[in-house]
Amino acid sequence: MYSMRPELKRVLKIAALIVLLCLVLLLSFGYLQYRELRKTLAVKISDKATSFLGQEVEVQDVSFSPSAGINLYNIKIKNPEGFTPGDLLNIKRIFLGMNYTRLASGVFSFDDITVHEPALTVQRDKEGRMNISEKLKDFFKRKSTINYDIKAFHIRSGSIDFNQNRSLKSADLNIHLKDLSSEAGHKTLIQGDTVYADDNKIAVNGWAYLKDDSKKFSIVISSKDPGLSPLKEYFDRYGLTAEKMKVTVRVSAEGDTAQGIRLASDIGMKEAGFAFFKKEGKDILLTMRAFLNLRENSLTVEDVSLNAGGSTAATMKGDIKKVQEDFVYTAWLNIRRLDLSAFNFMQNAQVKGILTSDNVRIRGSLKNPLADLSGVVQLRDGGFKSNTEDIDGVSAQVKLSPEKGMTIGADITAKIVKAYGYLLSKPADAVLSLTAHGSPENIALVASAKLSAIGIHLKGDKKMSLNNVALAIDGSVRDKTMEMKNRIDISGITYDTYEVPWIRSSSVVTYQGNVITLRKQDIEGKYFKVAAEQVTVRLPAKNRAEKVTIEIKDLNASYPQKKTELKKASLSLRMGTGPQISGDAGFSVAEGAIYGIRIGFIKGSGRFDNSTFSLSVPEAAIANGNAELSVKGKASGGPFPLTIVAKARDIDIGNLSGEILKITGMPYAVSGNCKSFIFEGTLDSQESVQGNADVQADKIAVIRTDKKNIVQAASLNGGITFRGSDLEFNANAAVGKIATRISGTVKRFLHQDRSAEAKITQPQVMVTDLREIFWDIFPDSLLYAGLDGSLSTDVLIQYGSGEIKVNGDLNLKDVSLRGENGEYAIGTVNGLIPIVYSKPAVPPASGLSPGQNDSSEKKEMQLPSFAQAEFDNLSRTYSGEFAGEGFRKITIGSVSYGFRFLDDIRVWMKQDGSILNIGSFNGSIFGGRLNGAATVDLSEGLHYRAGIHLEGLSLT
Repeated sequence: MYSMRPELKRVLKIAALIVLLCLVLLLSFGYLQYRELRKTLAVKISDKATSFLGQEVEVQDVSFSPSAGINLYNIKIKNPEGFTPGDLLNIKRIFLGMNYTRLASGVFSFDDITVHEPALTVQRDKEGRMNISEKLKDFFKRKSTINYDIKAFHIRSGSIDFNQNRSLKSADLNIHLKDLSSEAGHKTLIQGDTVYADDNKIAVNGWAYLKDDSKKFSIVISSKDPGLSPLKEYFDRYGLTAEKMKVTVRVSAEGDTAQGIRLASDIGMKEAGFAFFKKEGKDILLTMRAFLNLRENSLTVEDVSLNAGGSTAATMKGDIKKVQEDFVYTAWLNIRRLDLSAFNFMQNAQVKGILTSDNVRIRGSLKNPLADLSGVVQLRDGGFKSNTEDIDGVSAQVKLSPEKGMTIGADITAKIVKAYGYLLSKPADAVLSLTAHGSPENIALVASAKLSAIGIHLKGDKKMSLNNVALAIDGSVRDKTMEMKNRIDISGITYDTYEVPWIRSSSVVTYQGNVITLRKQDIEGKYFKVAAEQVTVRLPAKNRAEKVTIEIKDLNASYPQKKTELKKASLSLRMGTGPQISGDAGFSVAEGAIYGIRIGFIKGSGRFDNSTFSLSVPEAAIANGNAELSVKGKASGGPFPLTIVAKARDIDIGNLSGEILKITGMPYAVSGNCKSFIFEGTLDSQESVQGNADVQADKIAVIRTDKKNIVQAASLNGGITFRGSDLEFNANAAVGKIATRISGTVKRFLHQDRSAEAKITQPQVMVTDLREIFWDIFPDSLLYAGLDGSLSTDVLIQYGSGEIKVNGDLNLKDVSLRGENGEYAIGTVNGLIPIVYSKPAVPPASGLSPGQNDSSEKKEMQLPSFAQAEFDNLSRTYSGEFAGEGFRKITIGSVSYGFRFLDDIRVWMKQDGSILNIGSFNGSIFGGRLNGAATVDLSEGLHYRAGIHLEGLSLT
């Protein structure tokens, strides 16, 4: 056998190695070129797509092979310029399973196209622009000229996010389209599902001839028991409880773009969660059947039915047509039987009644906001009941008519059983009538209401009643301005013991924007009248932290029966509307009167908040003088403690006393000048005062009703100290040369069981000075008689439990009286005259039981016997000094009447209640002795008994 030479073997080995190395190098170079080609292709695809779509497109990698198809990896479409960095679309992978056999004939044929995990993120900025370029929008509008045939198209695990809104987010989007083609006659099957708003699955099934001219299709969208918690914030606005609601939705559309589309929907809700549905009426079924006619641009609603609680409550049908540049609609609404008791219109309230209607026709257009309505809506067996109100027997009829633009007429009757928490003594009949017609820009309104006699039992066994109430309104609404003339008449008003025969009120109310104006506001009754030229209320503008302001101008009020009136008064009030209430007020009065007391210009202001309030009147003209007032108190749980500072200067007392005289029935009038009055104190409660009051007055005159002066030119300085429920007072009064001191206390002065004690001290004063001061009321026979001597008094006055007691002494010193012509003379008189007076409390009307004693029973006037047989005993008794306990001694020098009648007279007296006991009197008479005793009853006029014993009388 031939053997190869070693040299040749070596050459072959080297050659084979070189070929192998070359092959390796060639394959390595080819692989590197393939990788470079993939990168280049990915870049070229990205650049081409960016230019085509108008937004930056990035394709990270591309792979392709005859068996594995084409794969594009990590495709991103960036946000356009002007938006924050991010992606409009991010796709993990696109698989193109291409059929190359038809590529030569110009048809892109795919056995499968699958898009893996596409994430579409749509954003909208503050200016309303979206992160989609105009070129991309044009791409979707552009009609494709590419011939294609796709056996299957899939989207797997996709997602859609709009502005990061959780309620609009869709995840796990899966779509399967079968038989997509650019040629007509292909029926594309559609199937898909997605998860909407976190946990709500929506399914889509159907088919479509996408490339046929008529584009026939059928599509069904359904969702069963979706969770609606992501929509809670929207449902809360309408009182829906989303967490418990179970919803079934089925919407279908079938037809073609040539003839039209038949639409159907069924929406069922269980445990609907509507706040205005009661528990037993929460199942709702809403069905709709309609046909959309694309040729005629019209929509025919064949039937809309609302089933609530197992029965059909309302149905509707109608149509919408395009007329020129507007859409005109006509609808017929039929309310078969809507039971209002199934609804919760208000918390803690019950509403009942059956609402029905005939076929109410609704006609209008989208450009005209006011539709033409015609038909009748009725309510029967209606009622409203809450903790504070009870209205029954409500019947209502509302008539709708297109006359005069639009006319609505309503007639309502009802029986009011309970109002504002008060039960009426018997149900009151209420009748309401309303008519409105016109357009939204110009509405005329006429309304009237009547209420029959009502009676209400109030707290504390008090009663209130009204004979009847009538209200009339006539107004209009023009250009967002409402103007109403209103009048209300109320007759036969009674409250407790008060009666008002009638009250009438009228005004013109204008409401524009946030301003309410009342012009010519008049309120009049039989005994009073109040009128204001204008009342303006300004409400805060929407979404603005402003205050409510109220202004009243030219307010005039009168109460002739009480001689009270106000003229040209004004008031301004500003008040915050937040949780922390605060505000301020200002007021003024040009002139007026209170109980006939004239007042001049008054001006003041006030402030208040959640905790306190204050009132300041720095200037007030009253009774020809001036006054000031400052008040501070609590607004929450108040008004106590209430701090008051009141001052008055140069007040004309005569201006005050005239009316006080008429009110109190006092037989005296007072005039003078109150130079100063000051009160500074705190009202702790209605029954407790702490503080001081001081008064200074001069030129005081007390005048009887017969015009005679009791006191003239008097002055008074005094003060009061308030100590809770008690007070102490003291005063110094002076008239000419007479000065009087008054002091005392009042216990529980703000209570009905008050008691008082006053001490009056009159120092020694000449009798002639008294005559001079009290000249007008001094007895005429003594005006020019001779008077000498002086007197003084100490009197204690006590009041309590309805009883008055007066105790004191009148001290006479060297008092003498002589007739004008010397025809008589008495004096001198010295001693103490007791002053005792008592007025017992009025006994109760029920009288006394037989076993009781009447404490006010009159005491018997008792005297010793003055029979002749007792003369010897009387002589011995009267010859000694009288020793009666508690008796006061008075001595009289002599009594003469043309001649000396009595000399050296001595009298012992003591007062016991209304009985004045003269225990003994004696004196010398014509050389003999006059002795005796007497009793005087002062309770009713002057009744007396006297006994006289004469001894040793000589008439020679």
